[in-house]
Formats: sequence, C-alpha cells, structure tokens
Amino acid sequence: MKAKFLKIVMLAAVSDGEIQPAELEMLNQIKRQHPEFRSVSDDDGREAMADIYNKLSAGMETKHIIEQLSSEFSNKEKQSAFALAKEICAADFDIKPAETDFLKLLEEEWKIPKSVISAVDQSISLRYTSD
Repeated sequence: MKAKFLKIVMLAAVSDGEIQPAELEMLNQIKRQHPEFRSVSDDDGREAMADIYNKLSAGMETKHIIEQLSSEFSNKEKQSAFALAKEICAADFDIKPAETDFLKLLEEEWKIPKSVISAVDQSISLRYTSD
C-alpha cells in the first residue's frame, strides 16, 4: 500500500496541531515527484487523509497510529519515511517542539539507527538553517 508513506508525512505535518503553508507545499511537491507518492491515486490519498483524520479526531494517540503502520513498512522504508517526515517538519524552517516529539517517537518506535538519524539531521541542518 503506497499510501502508507502519505500517512506518515501527514502525521508529521499535523504533529504541531496545524499544517503550515510551507509544509503543505512540501507535501504537494513530494507527492508530485517522489516515486512512492506518484503512484497513490487521488482516491487513495483522500482515503489516507480521512483515515489519519478520523483516528486523530477519535483521540487515538499518534504512538498507536505509528505502531499500527509499522507492520506495513520494511526497515529501509521506515528510514525513508522518517527522512520524509523530518523534511516536512523542517519545511517552514522551524521544527517546533511537538514536531520534535513526533520525530523522536518515530525514531524510538521504529528503532531508526543513529547513523540514519545523524545523516538526516545533517542534511536538514545544511538545507534549513541560516547559520
């Protein structure tokens, strides 16, 4: 199911309680260009969004949504999904505390290797900071 990646980036985008315009733009750009997203039909995309919205609206904790999605991903896919989620969170050049908490939850629940976390962090830092 290709929409699984869409669900993770949607969770990342809403992790701070709202979708910033830059995050929405990044999500749309990824959807148009990334091979895992291009194959997701509009109907499947709407279904994925509704699934995440319904679970969050019903009060389901993000941790449990991530646990449910876990079995749909290989370890390599989990690492890719983590990188995409971090990209979405950084899109507005400000990773908020709630987004950091979401990313930390992904790291822990999916046992993302420290080497991958470090590589993603370095890439994000190079592209999204103005130091």
